[in-house]
Amino acid sequence: MQQSLADLLANIWAAYPPMQMMGEGLLVSVLVFSLFGGLEHLLRGKLSPRGRHLLVLGGFASGLFCILASQVHGPGTGDTGSGPALVTLTVRPLSVNAQGMDWGLVALILYGVPTVLLLSRLMIGLRRLRGARTTSTPAASDFIVSEVARLQQTLGISRKVTVLISPAVHSPVSCGALRPLVLLPPPALQWPQQTLRHVLAHELSHIRRGDWLSKLLCYFLTSCLWANPMGWRLLRRLDACAESACDLQAATLTGNTADYATSLLSVARGCAQPVSQPLLFVQTMLEKNTLETRIVQLLEGRIMSDKTLEKERQKVLLSLVLLVTALVLTFANIRMVSAQPAQEQAPSRGQFLPLETIEPVYPATAAAQKIEGWAQVKFTVGIDGLVIADSVEIVEAQPEGVFNASAIAAARQFRFTSYAPDGFPVIVPNVQYRFQYQLNDD
Repeated sequence: MQQSLADLLANIWAAYPPMQMMGEGLLVSVLVFSLFGGLEHLLRGKLSPRGRHLLVLGGFASGLFCILASQVHGPGTGDTGSGPALVTLTVRPLSVNAQGMDWGLVALILYGVPTVLLLSRLMIGLRRLRGARTTSTPAASDFIVSEVARLQQTLGISRKVTVLISPAVHSPVSCGALRPLVLLPPPALQWPQQTLRHVLAHELSHIRRGDWLSKLLCYFLTSCLWANPMGWRLLRRLDACAESACDLQAATLTGNTADYATSLLSVARGCAQPVSQPLLFVQTMLEKNTLETRIVQLLEGRIMSDKTLEKERQKVLLSLVLLVTALVLTFANIRMVSAQPAQEQAPSRGQFLPLETIEPVYPATAAAQKIEGWAQVKFTVGIDGLVIADSVEIVEAQPEGVFNASAIAAARQFRFTSYAPDGFPVIVPNVQYRFQYQLNDD
């Protein structure tokens, strides 16, 4: 009888521990990212952009920790008190030992291809960024050099920050962790000093906060969980909150919110034409999808003092620690999904179930002579779920010696789920099957 779709999916799920990890990881990430996305939306009017950015970043960290916690129990647990039951299979003449498609491998490939493409996009972006660094020219401006030095001292940035003029960018951008870099478009050399001051304050705020590195790490996690739409939404919110937080920081450093908003608009008008292939994975000051919202928030919002921001940061961090701890403990103690193949023969075996049972071939000589009978075999299943070939032996058979070779050849090809009563796979001895050889009714 042909397997139902549900049975096929259950078999794939049980046969491939990576599939179980991937499925559970996606489900956990959907729940966690949805929770933090909802919190960020609800607290949008109560927290500063800096606090919301920290909350979203905590959502990504929480998702990763909860995924790891959900795998504590391993692929599955089974019954601990009873051994494998005797299973009887009926064998008919002309049985076909056909190998089906490896659906588990197909599923892994289908999921893996987009992941590889997304991570390749990341590698291409980093390579192009490296190329832009080598082809750019230093910003030969005394004002830029002195302003960067002043801002570094004000923001407490001890790393050397390099400012370059690059034709590869159409907007001021920042990147780099150990060797931070600010890239300015060629028109920046003609900008007024106040505009340059605002731009540099914004980009150095990104560098102080480590936004570039956190963006890359969150993109990597989201790429691995690409099928979770909440991950991509949370990644957009991470960018938007980072830009708004740096806007307010830059406005605070330069002392006037309205002047900063004016500079932001003037830079946007002067950099309206993007290059054909803009750099990827940089902190772009002029994100067209959020620019209008940022200006409105900038003009309507209030600039909070460093002391108030620090108190808010401590409260958000404490809340995150408590929330993440509760989520990790929850996911470490429950199984999100427990799918196993439908099995009618041996319901008492818990999650130690056959994934592939090869039906023996009815011996041609026995079929021609109209001989019926049975053969009972026993064998040992290894920790990988495969039958140990040398362990297969005949327990009893009627008539003796007629069906032995057929039964042994089939049993050696059986495959089972890993038996893990305590969370760790163990060897299962004395698994027994009885093959009942019967002729067709007609």
